[in-house]
Amino acid sequence: MPPLKRIASACYSLIRKPFEIIVIFGLKLAFRIRNIFGSKYRYQSLSTSLNQLRLLRILPPFTSCPEEPIRCELQTVSLNDLNPYYETWLKTADPALPPRQQTREWYAYAEDKNKKEPGYKLGRFQWGDFYAISYTWGPTDLSNSIILEGHLFKVPHSVESILRRFRATTTKHQLIWIDFLSINQQDSEDKISQIKRMQTIFSSAGSVVVHLGDGSPDSDLAMDLINKVAYNAMRGFDYKSFLVDKAGEVAQGIPFEDQKAYGAVCSLFMHPYWGRMWVIQELAMGDDLTPVLCGTKLATLQNVRIMMKVVIDNSVAIGVVSDSADSPFFTTRSAPAIGLMFSIGRLRQHYRQRQANIPITYRELRSPALSLAQAASVTHIYDKVFGMLGLLPKNISADMEKVLEELTSVTQEIAMQQNGDIMTSAEATYVGKVYTKFAKSIIRRNEDLDVIFARNTFQDQHSKLGLPTWVTDWSLQPDRSGTVPPLDWNFSQDEHIWRTTNESEQENITLLSRSYTCAVGSKRADAGRVGDIQFSSDEKFLFCQGLLISSIDGVAPEWPALNHEDRSRKINLSEEMIQSRVRHSPYGDEKETANALLRTMLFDPMDENDQKSAIFSVPWFGEEADENAAAGHLTFEERSVTFLRQLIDNGWDGRLFLGPMGLFEELRRRLGSFQIGGKAFKDYFPSEIGPCKTRPSDNDLHVAIGNFQRRRLVTTQTGHFGLAPSIVKPGDEIFVLLGCSCPVILRKCPVHRGYEVVGECYVEGFMKGECMDEIDEGKTQLQNITLC
Repeated sequence: MPPLKRIASACYSLIRKPFEIIVIFGLKLAFRIRNIFGSKYRYQSLSTSLNQLRLLRILPPFTSCPEEPIRCELQTVSLNDLNPYYETWLKTADPALPPRQQTREWYAYAEDKNKKEPGYKLGRFQWGDFYAISYTWGPTDLSNSIILEGHLFKVPHSVESILRRFRATTTKHQLIWIDFLSINQQDSEDKISQIKRMQTIFSSAGSVVVHLGDGSPDSDLAMDLINKVAYNAMRGFDYKSFLVDKAGEVAQGIPFEDQKAYGAVCSLFMHPYWGRMWVIQELAMGDDLTPVLCGTKLATLQNVRIMMKVVIDNSVAIGVVSDSADSPFFTTRSAPAIGLMFSIGRLRQHYRQRQANIPITYRELRSPALSLAQAASVTHIYDKVFGMLGLLPKNISADMEKVLEELTSVTQEIAMQQNGDIMTSAEATYVGKVYTKFAKSIIRRNEDLDVIFARNTFQDQHSKLGLPTWVTDWSLQPDRSGTVPPLDWNFSQDEHIWRTTNESEQENITLLSRSYTCAVGSKRADAGRVGDIQFSSDEKFLFCQGLLISSIDGVAPEWPALNHEDRSRKINLSEEMIQSRVRHSPYGDEKETANALLRTMLFDPMDENDQKSAIFSVPWFGEEADENAAAGHLTFEERSVTFLRQLIDNGWDGRLFLGPMGLFEELRRRLGSFQIGGKAFKDYFPSEIGPCKTRPSDNDLHVAIGNFQRRRLVTTQTGHFGLAPSIVKPGDEIFVLLGCSCPVILRKCPVHRGYEVVGECYVEGFMKGECMDEIDEGKTQLQNITLC
């Protein structure tokens, strides 16, 4: 380099940093002064008839200093302004393609065309294209500032973090939609208008982008491991054997290089983002190639889902190899991520059904959209309903949009009564109306009463809304686990993603291992009959028809598996368990009785497959298990370890107990002394150790474990078996209601002439419309029932 250039370069290096500091200070000072003496930023109104929205353009920085304030501008655009080239291409595109795949094919076509015809417009719109950002606000103290069209504008840290990431990696022409800035947060009418359009906005975006916030050394480890595991898993790597081997090595003190990374992954899956209400709808509008950003790292949603599956399938082993306090993985904090990753494919299918005006049944709506919404976190609890308008059937969405229109006046009243974190009377009244109208709309539009089963087990004690028992308080977390069909990882829309994964996981899948929802198809306890369903004018009472089939006799102890302390606590069996007075089985011989119990545990009334579940093939764990069953507490000490060694010597795979069988062992010991079908629960298992002929599938065990969340085994006065909510009491009555796919437990209301809803009850022998035969034969009659 010539001496003159060296001198100039040295001088520039000396003055650049001070110059950039002066520029940044000057920018901040100028805009602070303008904020004090000038007008504040004013949003321009949007035209819904023109299909307009506001998009953010991030302006390039003046300096190379990352601390330079973000400068950006909002641009009002119309989704009706399609690129003429794109319009022409759409006429030849395959209409059956999922939206994101269609967009990718357009860009592949347009880029190829642009090479041959320079100037060919790539964007789908005349003004270009945009990303929709899916993120969580986090703390809303507005501690950070950006410069929005020359005005200093306060934003949460999360928003500034996203904008800095995009400024560093995208072009100046890129437009993004981000709710905090693209919606006028001070204008309730604008918010209501945009809430209605969330589905349109996210489905119209060129891509949905997930942002998990600032990175850290741990999150970097997690993202790198996610990409590595997904890459290997899609090429057939056997992570089950690998992690079991590593767990054994770690237990012996042998270091594992990815030990910290697995703990970081567990922590990442507990990120607040996965539990945010609006995320459900936002990700349903994307696909598995949606980019997921965390700090400077990037993975696809596909890779995140594969990692999630590896973690779930190997939860016990990962609990051993991980050094994180967040292991083992099954905790309530990880439940939103598990549910969302399992269910995202079905959400996308339901969205496409909605767009094609294909009816969506309540059963489809309940799993997964309503289940995920019930578990999600929100700032305002009415958003439990409004946050999924884009996923609801159009007629239900239309009903709820009418209630949404009232939010403007209610918001003003709420502001006047504001009292910290305590719900105001105005908000409670409005939310109660939203939830009641929602229940009515679902029941009327679907002619289905199953929505009464969605309520939290302890809604009567915890709800502050004063709702009738047939209305669900969606602000309370779901506490009775639903079961997930075994093929949930192979949704038809995502089939190409999973085709190359290890197929061994599908072994030993039986119809018996599917959830009741998946297995019965059109079979229902009410035989698909629709009754006369009416509501009182004040919406306090629901009038329906049904048939009493029995009442509760025996109640088994509860197994609260979600909380480790509850699982291991000693219980008082005299209080927790009420033995049945009925000692006979209405199901036939011992084999038929055992099958009836198996169907009850797995919620499978059909039993259509010759291959039965092998759950009852695992020998009972001898003396220590007997003591546990008699005393009501759990231990796993030397005698159980010795028994496990004997099982292994007889050909049983010890790794079985590092998976869901470990949890099932706790469950069966808790139930061991409960009398059902004429003998103790433990006596349904072999008492002697024999060779392993067929091991139970992990899926069967997962389903059984899930079904016992906040549920108890029960027996009826006729000796039938059931699985009921944990608050069930002897004497509660079991009905089949017209409109309910499953029998329901009702309790006489102490105030009104009617019944309170306790919850659903699987009753083996009454799940396929059997009791309707008695009505057809004139042996009994339907009775009118009032739910209060």
